[in-house]
Amino acid sequence: MDETSDTSITEEVSLCLRLENILAECFDAAANMSGIRKGLATHMKECSPLGIYVHFYGHLLNLALQDTMTEKETLRNALGTIQSLYNILHGSTKPHALFKDIEIHEEDVALTLKSLSTTRWSCRWAAVKAVLEQVPRIMEALVTLSKDRDPKTYSESSSLLHSICDFEFVYGLMVLKLILSNTENLSTYLQGEQMDVITAKKTADAVVKTLSNCRNEESFTLMWSHADVIAQKIKIGIKGTQFTFRDAKVPRTRLSRRLQSLTGETPAAANDSSQQTAKDHFRITVYYTSIDKVASELQSRFEGNDQEVLCALGEIVLSRSPSIDNIQTVSNFYGVDRKCYQVRSQSLKTTTAGTHAREKTQP
Repeated sequence: MDETSDTSITEEVSLCLRLENILAECFDAAANMSGIRKGLATHMKECSPLGIYVHFYGHLLNLALQDTMTEKETLRNALGTIQSLYNILHGSTKPHALFKDIEIHEEDVALTLKSLSTTRWSCRWAAVKAVLEQVPRIMEALVTLSKDRDPKTYSESSSLLHSICDFEFVYGLMVLKLILSNTENLSTYLQGEQMDVITAKKTADAVVKTLSNCRNEESFTLMWSHADVIAQKIKIGIKGTQFTFRDAKVPRTRLSRRLQSLTGETPAAANDSSQQTAKDHFRITVYYTSIDKVASELQSRFEGNDQEVLCALGEIVLSRSPSIDNIQTVSNFYGVDRKCYQVRSQSLKTTTAGTHAREKTQP
């Protein structure tokens, strides 16, 4: 350790570490930190081959959600519309006051519209929920603002109504609900003070399993019916106005055989668009692909780098009877004899347990 003073007479402390003795390092996914060729993690691995690279778990979740929602056009457009709603209804005093004064219907809940977080994608569930549970209020506010004499207010509200009056937007909201509501608990846990690698990995695996279990015809049909309910609320909101609702339809471009095979669909009807319904289109191009994308992203990111060794170490430290497989994994990684490692591990646990027992008996 070296202590010096700079020109402003402020004391500075420098720590000199031997890189070969570092056991683990934690970085985010920036190229200069985790890059395969020139990233700091790669250079650290060269200096300390046994050092474990730990990616910020909260950042892993954010990246998985970001890659999914920026790749899927329906989800990306829905999020953009949600942000535009926040901007117009909370961006100025008049629209905000109008929205706040609108009567709350019995089936609705008064929620504050949220802006989308630019860094924490997992926190966007609050923004999606605020829109889903207040559709009638939002429609009433926008229809009123679309009659405003102010050119900017009229233009923005009319443009938003055009975006909202589309089944694709409604279904995008429903898929966002499925993904974000199921990852909310994982996000909360990863940011907690008591987070450990074992529980984090198990929780992430549970989320992947839950999402994968939703990838079936029954779950899709249920979500489709819920989307129809939201669509009906929007239609009621624009009744008697110049705006019309665009129902679900099959686009002119036909689905590729490759996409149908990847989602488990038979490509027999690929050359005949008349045989494909709107439900088929949304099931294949939005529902199944979104679930597949987020599940694969979560699985690959929470299994990358040295996660296997890290989780094995976690079980050895936290469990009273670690499995032979995990002991073998750690022994192979550090080049330690397994039997010797078992003896040392058990000795350490016995010593720790004895210390805790003595502390409890002391007055």
